[in-house]
Amino acid sequence: MKRNYTYCILFSILITHFVFAQNRKSDLERMNLKGKVKLVREVTPVSLDKKGNINNDSIPLSDTYYRFDNNGNLIDKKEKITGDDRITHTTVTIFKYDTTLDVIVEYSIDTYGQLYDSIAFIFNEKNQITGSIYYSKNGNHYNKDLYKYDKNGNKIEWKEYDSTGKVEQYETYGYDLAGNEIEFKSFLGTKMETGYANGKAVTHISNKLLTHIVYKYNKNGDVIEGSSYMGDGNPTIFKYEYKYDKQSNWNRRTMYSNGKAYQVTIREITYY
Repeated sequence: MKRNYTYCILFSILITHFVFAQNRKSDLERMNLKGKVKLVREVTPVSLDKKGNINNDSIPLSDTYYRFDNNGNLIDKKEKITGDDRITHTTVTIFKYDTTLDVIVEYSIDTYGQLYDSIAFIFNEKNQITGSIYYSKNGNHYNKDLYKYDKNGNKIEWKEYDSTGKVEQYETYGYDLAGNEIEFKSFLGTKMETGYANGKAVTHISNKLLTHIVYKYNKNGDVIEGSSYMGDGNPTIFKYEYKYDKQSNWNRRTMYSNGKAYQVTIREITYY
């Protein structure tokens, strides 16, 4: 069975922004988690039956653990992704902080326990992350990110530069009055690349809009709808329903596409 990874786009984009965005919020706050959370496990099975129930023999497409300290900041993240070949790849990300609880370095370790890259973060006087520098396992710099913020401390722009200083891609973000991210756009940068599709040479256009996503939220601050515009102007709309625990954190999220249950994510939360 060929797997469809479309469901990952809306939430992987959103979660990435929450974890590394903006102001002096803890990671729990940025991920919209309430209470003294110690550990979160999110499991997304591959398939559902016709009634929308999880198939018993379904192999998890993703199985991710987030571990938090007493201050609500991430200690590490362990992610297992199973591909079409049913081979599971594991990535462990470790976060290091300074005395002011700013994350200063992120280390990524592959399936074999080998360091494959690290990220060093740069801050301004407001303790906002304004840049990040990527290093290979050999210590060579290969990419750099720069960020911009609005007056409310919301990240409104992200740009990725290669080692020569060319912009590979960039993103812009829009927010509502509550600070929820309601619009996301990604663009191809100034770096021109030529590839092949269906046997024909294709040149990517500089500054071309790649993705445009609009989000809607419920009263708990969780996304209930994502409309993804992928270039042809016709949106792909996904809707989400949640079940919550006593702390008002969701423990089951169901995604719907064209009115049918498309994917379910189960969340196990351990509190201090």
